[in-house]
Amino acid sequence: MGPDGLEVRIRQGEERADVERFTHTLNRLVATLRVIDGAYTASAIRPKWVVAGLSSEGRDLVARVTARPDHRTKRSVQDMLMPVSALVRGVGLLAQEPEVPPFFVESAVTHLLEASQPANGVQEVSLATFNGAVGPPAAVSEAVRTNAAAAVQSGYATWGSVSGVLDIVNLRSKKSLKISVFDPATNRAVSGVISMDQGPEVHRTAREALGSRVLVGGRIYRNHRGQSIRVEVERIEVLGPADAPRLKWGDLLGAAPELLDGRSVDEYLDRVRSA
Repeated sequence: MGPDGLEVRIRQGEERADVERFTHTLNRLVATLRVIDGAYTASAIRPKWVVAGLSSEGRDLVARVTARPDHRTKRSVQDMLMPVSALVRGVGLLAQEPEVPPFFVESAVTHLLEASQPANGVQEVSLATFNGAVGPPAAVSEAVRTNAAAAVQSGYATWGSVSGVLDIVNLRSKKSLKISVFDPATNRAVSGVISMDQGPEVHRTAREALGSRVLVGGRIYRNHRGQSIRVEVERIEVLGPADAPRLKWGDLLGAAPELLDGRSVDEYLDRVRSA
């Protein structure tokens, strides 16, 4: 059984938290949940996050948020609450490693950093799932913030490609087209930017390929762990529907029997090397 929602515990310092800071923290965490949901599913129906409870315990302000049921969609409430579990697990991962967690993209990590900065009476933010009882807390500690900042810091750039499902296209920006490519095999997503300098064919393909499996090529920015975090898109190739099975190595065996001209692999390589 999944969670009923997210519990946000805000530890106050010597002075009480500013109202603006309190609401800013909640707004940035909800923005994180929305980005995670965007990576998780291409569904057009996004959860409406609502307040499930407010209380105070000593110096702690406690807010609970959950997803409102939506009868317009076949998505269950438990499905819409999946980002809650992913967020709490992601904070736990960032406490150990400077890696972008599963279902996160660069902007989700940035939202988390903005939500958790100690300032204006907020000393620390801690997250947990709740479902009757409250799950183990995941504090957004200094170690988490340090690893989160490192996870989205570009260590180097290479030319290459990333593959996955094109599941976010921001059509509102007049400066660039923003996309996200989610790999269901790894549950990780890479954000992408298509500048207006790119030809109309790239923009048209991005719009038409929403929800399809694609190969996106361009300049890839990676963190120091080698994870792709962002790509400046120069080309998009549509590979097929999102649910199309991936080719296996065995599917390629014998695909071009005439390629070696009847020779064995060793004979063919000897001939090539001696040419």
